[in-house]
Amino acid sequence: MQEYTNIIYVITIILASLLAGIAQILAKDKNGKYKLNRFFWIASMIVLIFIMGFRNIGVGIDDLSYQRIFNKVRNIRTNTTFF
Repeated sequence: MQEYTNIIYVITIILASLLAGIAQILAKDKNGKYKLNRFFWIASMIVLIFIMGFRNIGVGIDDLSYQRIFNKVRNIRTNTTFF
């Protein structure tokens, strides 16, 4: 299973890099000025967000720590003052 996870991450990095590279290449207009190509730039970000956003909670090293902190903060009452 670990091999498949590594392959997915490598493909994700390659795909996001290719889309960002295409955005960079297409950003140059006829006058030599750069204007952001939003379609490919956003597509490269969506690839990263989709894969990293829907992964299992136990994949990262500190995911469980973040989950524990989130649960502690969530249980704090809203009228609590911190000062």
